[in-house]
Amino acid sequence: MFNQLTTVAYVSQATKAFDPKSLLEIVDHAALKNEELEITGALYYDDGIFAQVLEGAKATLYQLISTIEKDSRHQNLRCTQFKHIDKRRFPVWSMHLFDRTALIDLAPELKDIIFTLEGNPEWSTRVFYQKLYLGPLSSDLYDADLFRYIYSLKT
Repeated sequence: MFNQLTTVAYVSQATKAFDPKSLLEIVDHAALKNEELEITGALYYDDGIFAQVLEGAKATLYQLISTIEKDSRHQNLRCTQFKHIDKRRFPVWSMHLFDRTALIDLAPELKDIIFTLEGNPEWSTRVFYQKLYLGPLSSDLYDADLFRYIYSLKT
């Protein structure tokens, strides 16, 4: 039961601004740790908002989320999903970093919208979450509760 393949998704607010070099350092460190723990996933950062999707053994993810919650680089962490999965969505990514440009590659059908998201990380974070976690775009993109929460992190 605790070795059951599980996925967790969360959003949080950065406690400081991160430049690309700092983000790569975070991802490199996480990739090494995640490889040891057999965790896969992706991290998105946009204008002070983090979104992350992780996959692995349920017990390992519980411990990892507990560690992540205590990380001083962010605050107001909210787990948006924690559920059993049959297979990994990111079997080769111990950690993959997405930014706005990578998001356009992920969701080319939203290129025009994404270009207008400068200064509106709540929307780009939601697109990231939708595409990586929920799959094809649907009305779930406009999950009002999650959108309000992400928006509240910037106000």
